[in-house]
Amino acid sequence: MNTFLNAAKKLAQDPGWWLTAVFVGLVVSTIAGFLKDGISRVLAASSSGYRRWRDARRREYLSHVEHISRDIGLVLYRRLMAVHVTIMWSVMIMIILSAYIISKLSVEYHTTATFALIFFGITSFFPYFLIFRNVRIASDARAMYERRLNSKKPNQTMQPTADRSDA
Repeated sequence: MNTFLNAAKKLAQDPGWWLTAVFVGLVVSTIAGFLKDGISRVLAASSSGYRRWRDARRREYLSHVEHISRDIGLVLYRRLMAVHVTIMWSVMIMIILSAYIISKLSVEYHTTATFALIFFGITSFFPYFLIFRNVRIASDARAMYERRLNSKKPNQTMQPTADRSDA
């Protein structure tokens, strides 16, 4: 039992294990994001309460997207937010990698670097999910905006011009 605790303690102090855990977590969360809609449909088919909750969330989401789609500036703002959050997430990943390198190079900063690795690894999930949320909102709002523009345009069919002869 004591050897198990020592092995677990040694593993928890290894930044490589934390880096791997964060990477696997990102991969699993990406896969879960794709499976979420299918799981929601299965649950909605089996539970009327869940179906009502999901429908209420969908109406709230569509109301939010409708509000954004009324102004192309807000659509562009959402896209810029997605780029901003992507840059922020990339910086966090670079900090995680830097903490891993520092922990391997310096015995003096090993504990601090391991703490930074754990902290930034856990907090890197928040901007990761915001990226997809902002991209989805911007895409849906742009589609609504374009549908609204196309519905306002009259049908422009070619009308034959009258033959104008002055003679």
